[in-house]
Amino acid sequence: MKLSRKILKRFLLIIFVFLIFNQEMYSECAVCYTIVYVELKEKFGKRKTSSLQCLRK
Repeated sequence: MKLSRKILKRFLLIIFVFLIFNQEMYSECAVCYTIVYVELKEKFGKRKTSSLQCLRK
């Protein structure tokens, strides 16, 4: 579980860095992030992904 959280944090960091340097692709990345968030929410349940809600806003 800790390994998957570490990978998730790195993945989200890559997305945020990409958004900073490439504003034109913002909408596509936001859609991709939302899809990943929903999949993780379904996989781990609402309780485990509550910390992701803070990152999403």
